[in-house]
Parts: sequence; structure tokens; C-alpha cells
Amino acid sequence: SYATAEKSVADYTIRDLQGALIGGIQHGHYMVALVTIDTSSGTLNIGGAGHWVAIDGVTQYGVFIINPFSNRREYYTWDSFYASFHSSEAAYVELIPPPDQIKVPTYRTLPNPTTPL
Repeated sequence: SYATAEKSVADYTIRDLQGALIGGIQHGHYMVALVTIDTSSGTLNIGGAGHWVAIDGVTQYGVFIINPFSNRREYYTWDSFYASFHSSEAAYVELIPPPDQIKVPTYRTLPNPTTPL
């Protein structure tokens, strides 16, 4: 079974959030963040309805999410993602697989902002 670590991080800066999400992913953990969305389009926004999204990848420029509202993979810049994240209750959940099931992804720095690290 998976262990969980829920974090309420209202005082996180954008750099703190980047470090937490990247660190969790680099350790093979699954990251889920609470953001706010526009309830008609499902896109991230400021001040909309609270909504959980799965973090699917990160770049130095932004975040790939799996949005259950649209059931699609979407890309947001760090500034846009952070504004929506901080507009919510600023929380994320880190799902930690059992040690024998952790698959650590390979990361590399890429100049293209839409290519995952």
C-alpha cells in the first residue's frame, strides 16, 4: 500500500513549490496538487473552484498536469500554476509507493518549455 504525506503549504514561495514537486517526482513519488479552476472550461485560474490535479511532469518553465475535469494532459507555466495553486488552500499530496514499486524517472534539462524534464 502507498504511504501519503499531505502538505499544507500556504507560505510556500514559487521556488519552494518547484523544489517540492521536482523532489517528489525525482524520488518516484506521485504528486497531486490542489489548484483552482474555471468551472466552465476546467482551466486553471485564480479564485475558481478547488480542484485536485496530478502532476505529470515538470520543466524549468512549467508544469504538465493530468486534469480530471477535461481528462487531458495540460501544460501551464510556473507562474500560472503557482497562482492557481496559491489561490486554493495551497496543498499537495505526495503518494509514496512501496520501495519495491518505486520507478525513478530519468530527467534531463531541455531548452524546449513543453518538453518534460
